[in-house]
Amino acid sequence: MNNLKQQENEFKFYNQALEKDWDCYNAFMCRSQYYMDEQKIDDALRDFKQAIEINPINSIVQYN
Repeated sequence: MNNLKQQENEFKFYNQALEKDWDCYNAFMCRSQYYMDEQKIDDALRDFKQAIEINPINSIVQYN
């Protein structure tokens, strides 16, 4: 599977995870990274902020 297709599938997976559990910290963190890779900075920041709200201590440790 090419890298672009794999990234698209991962993005769909993150969205599905969030549909099932809006408090899924890992899905927000991974989707934030996907958005960063796609140069969608506003979307990345939105997801990162949501991840911080869900789990502030782990977020600070990862990105400090």
